[in-house]
Amino acid sequence: MIHAVVLVKADAGEHLLDRKYGKIDVDGVLLSGMISALKSFIGEIVKAEEELEEIKLKGYRIVFERSSTAYIAVIADYRDDEEEIKNALRKVLKKFEEKYKNIIDNWAGTVSELYPFQKNY
Repeated sequence: MIHAVVLVKADAGEHLLDRKYGKIDVDGVLLSGMISALKSFIGEIVKAEEELEEIKLKGYRIVFERSSTAYIAVIADYRDDEEEIKNALRKVLKKFEEKYKNIIDNWAGTVSELYPFQKNY
């Protein structure tokens, strides 16, 4: 089961959207900040463009995907199929970029411009 989803602006790590589906009440802004910090940390350690793919927790996993515009992360049950989740994330990112790439490329920080996407996905 998917418990939460967060979208983060890829180049700046800014919180774009989040949505909660399950029993975990996670702060989307906090999760966005964690993604940005982990990306920076990994960059310092590896000194290459390695991407964060998954964080495993007892009973849960946080799965990540990235496009040129955004990162998407989901908190899911550990037993959920990782490849199925990743495929779904790629589809959501593709739809997001089709609708909002121009807005994100010229981002002024107006989150309300993205709300229609949040309602549909």
